[in-house]
Amino acid sequence: MDNSLMNHLPASSISVPYQPNVECFQIELARPANGHKIEKLCCTYMEAAKVLDVSESTVKRLVKSGELDVLSMGRSVRVTMASIQRLVQSASAASPDCRTDIGASSP
Repeated sequence: MDNSLMNHLPASSISVPYQPNVECFQIELARPANGHKIEKLCCTYMEAAKVLDVSESTVKRLVKSGELDVLSMGRSVRVTMASIQRLVQSASAASPDCRTDIGASSP
């Protein structure tokens, strides 16, 4: 492929050969407008633990109790971000002083 052709392509495209020794076509990459990040819809147990600032075993306990929802994709299991947000909102609503005891038993 001629390198001069690659120099004329915009940075947000990829040139993919359609057939050997034939012209190339462009695929435009989708980018969020105004530099916004693409929001994740689900995360691993470890990522959920980091978001909630708890241990991974606490996340597993919350999943087992039904407080967090999961999606199974093949052998992968992911915690939905919507259920994490719902858990935090319900804990915040139950504790007006902003102290939340997520997944902890009462003393």
